[in-house]
Formats: sequence, structure tokens, C-alpha cells
Amino acid sequence: MGRSSGKIENYIAEKLKSHAEQNIASALEFIQQLGEAKTFQDVVQIQTEFMQTQLQSFGDQAKEFSEIYAKAGAAALNLPFHMPS
Repeated sequence: MGRSSGKIENYIAEKLKSHAEQNIASALEFIQQLGEAKTFQDVVQIQTEFMQTQLQSFGDQAKEFSEIYAKAGAAALNLPFHMPS
């Protein structure tokens, strides 16, 4: 592909890096909260909230990447050298 392919790859790489940083920060916060738990009930609540938050976050990230790939695919089909169907 051409320049646009490199731009898309760089954009995706930056998004992956950003999401990884967010996920690591969330995990570190989770560990800190677990360290502050006083009771088993606190541990269960912290774990449950963390899992709910992470599942939502992963879902949002997956949706974002599916949209990025769909747009990239649509852009690739508009390249002048694509094969007619």
C-alpha cells in the first residue's frame, strides 16, 4: 500500500500503545486497592468492580479497533489500483 498504509499502521500502533498504558494503569490501581482491602468482602467488591470496568473497557477498545479496520478496509477499496469485482 502507500503512504496511507503507513499512516494507518502508525495510528493503530499509537492506539494500541495508549490502550496498553490505560490497561496497565487500571491493573496497578486494582492492585493498590486490593492492598488496602480490610475484609474479604472488600476484596470481592474490588475484584467485581475491576472486572466490570475492564470488560467495558475491552469492549470499547474492540469496538474502536473494528471501526478503524472497517474504515481502513473501505479506504483500501478506493485505491486506484484495486481490482474491480
